[in-house]
Amino acid sequence: MPAIGKGCNMMLASSRLRCTFLLLSAGTVLFTTGCLWGKVIDSDTGAPIPGARVSYVDSYGHTGTATTNGKGLYAFDLAAGPIPAAGPVTLNVNAAGYAPFSQPTLLQYLVQYDDNPNANLANLSSFWDVQSFVLAPSGTRTDMAVTDLFPDNQPSGTLWARITNNGPGSLLSAGIQLSCEAARHRIAYCDRVTLGPLIAEGINTSDPGQTTTTNTAMGLDTSTYWYEATCSVRPLKGSYSDPNPVNDSYMEIIPPPTGDLELQEILLATNNEVGIRIQASGTTDDQFGWTVNIGGHEMGYSSYVGAGSQVMWTGGFVTGTEIVSASLTPCASPETNVWNDQLVKTCGSASHTCW
Repeated sequence: MPAIGKGCNMMLASSRLRCTFLLLSAGTVLFTTGCLWGKVIDSDTGAPIPGARVSYVDSYGHTGTATTNGKGLYAFDLAAGPIPAAGPVTLNVNAAGYAPFSQPTLLQYLVQYDDNPNANLANLSSFWDVQSFVLAPSGTRTDMAVTDLFPDNQPSGTLWARITNNGPGSLLSAGIQLSCEAARHRIAYCDRVTLGPLIAEGINTSDPGQTTTTNTAMGLDTSTYWYEATCSVRPLKGSYSDPNPVNDSYMEIIPPPTGDLELQEILLATNNEVGIRIQASGTTDDQFGWTVNIGGHEMGYSSYVGAGSQVMWTGGFVTGTEIVSASLTPCASPETNVWNDQLVKTCGSASHTCW
């Protein structure tokens, strides 16, 4: 006779499962609900695939279809419809843009409703079966990466992007989209303006290992400004699938940095005025901006610093014990290390010190 379905009520929104059972007699269990559930993910990125259709045919010829939600989860729940009988089951998965999953004829999945190792007759709280699937994107698969950004030698300095085909597939007239933006810093002042995004679409034909260059249509005036430029590449209208999205974006500082600012210390004078010790290397008479927050009150200015170490008094004062945070922002030129530009200290007026 057909196996009795075992299972649970499933709340997909939180990916939690709760099972309900009725114990009739010793060794006999009637499952009032039941479910088969799982997750469908992208083989390249591990991201969940919403809208995938999972279908089954069990050993008694019963069929059913479920669709994954926004988290890539699907469920066959007896409370909402039929579930496959325990035993061998044929499973198929289809999703737009992915090669369909269809198990070989000689292989049938066993639905056993015992995926919870803690389930037992003494505590019938968690019986279910889990079957998850990994789908590979259909069509051409190749890793396209932005590997360099550079201006041309014209006075206007148009930004160009270098895009590399890392394989495994070759592209033949494949559509790509390049999106670029930049933070523009004026050399003579401490201001920052965001440019873009500028989006360019084009056709790429390349084999693994080949590199192409693309004009981003973004003009750079390096005589007046320095830039933090970022460009990202992606397939256009599904022309190919990229198995490695991590290297799709690339950032370049133009022109390259030649010096560094370091915020070394926050200190107090005997009158409890806050000061900051700054170290400048590789540059002289460099303009920079600074901000200091004393107990929630923030102030900021721009100034100049010569090569070497110097103390700057900020005009802010500590009363009692205060949390003081300070940060630097380069103005005249970019810097080689942006990770040493911030400090947070506790400062006390009684001791005239920060620690």
